Amino acid sequence: MRLLVGLCVALGCGGSTSERTEAPRTEPEAPGLAAYPGPWDPNVAVELRELQTRRMFVVSERSAICPTREQAQARECGHSEEFPENGLRLQRGDDVLVVGTEPFDGHWRGIRFQLNGTLPSWIRADDLAAEPPLPFLESFEQRAEVQAAQSANGMSAEAVHALAPGTIVKLLRVPVRFGGMSRVGEIDSGLFLYVPTSEGVIAVRLVEDEEETPWLNHHEGLYIHDSLALDYVCDEGGYCDEVSILAMATPVRSPPPDDSSEEWPDSYGDTHMPVLVAVALADRFGSFTFQTPPWASAYSR
Repeated sequence: MRLLVGLCVALGCGGSTSERTEAPRTEPEAPGLAAYPGPWDPNVAVELRELQTRRMFVVSERSAICPTREQAQARECGHSEEFPENGLRLQRGDDVLVVGTEPFDGHWRGIRFQLNGTLPSWIRADDLAAEPPLPFLESFEQRAEVQAAQSANGMSAEAVHALAPGTIVKLLRVPVRFGGMSRVGEIDSGLFLYVPTSEGVIAVRLVEDEEETPWLNHHEGLYIHDSLALDYVCDEGGYCDEVSILAMATPVRSPPPDDSSEEWPDSYGDTHMPVLVAVALADRFGSFTFQTPPWASAYSR
């Protein structure tokens, strides 16, 4: 996993809000676009607590949150959290904070999280919706191997652990908020998801090719900031992410992850958790397939 830290150089690392250094200016008028009538300067950081914001989700194949409306209209403004003259590229399922109650002339005001603060930005209104589309979850549940799997919804962690090794189980539409690096004894260490059950927590081992990490790329905090909190969301009174997982039962257990930031919920406890090995997963970002670690191959059926 530490090999992925280098992505921080390309993608940038998180930052903190900067103080205002000058009065915000009105966006200049551009050909074909009406001038925004209020202050919204892409170079001057804003305080989120002073703004009316809400989360929306990208529903187009690609989008971008950009310093100017011309760039947002073209969905192209570069990609960097380090250099504020650029924006951030977005894809279907990504979430953004928009400002106000309605778009202006086809664009929402939005917030870019940059190293030097939270910067005013623009994004196309037709790229966003209040909730994300969930075709990946819906099609995942219709797959033959998922329908044939034993349901683990409603089971306790210990009941899952009691299943015969190699049993294929499904966890459909479950809340998953935390992941992190842990290990299975002395035989394996790597990325885990932590799934709460009716009683206790299951650790689900995820193995992606180190050069191709499509699921992990949606959860940069795991390898850039060593955070246990995933980029799944659950807004009070709004949308809450759910995840569907196809996995294989094993007889092994994993300890809790390292928790230097004290994010591990007290309710999850500090005991070793039953381990499932992920076969596939679906969420709002897509559908993902995982590899079987060498030690678990003996349990495959």
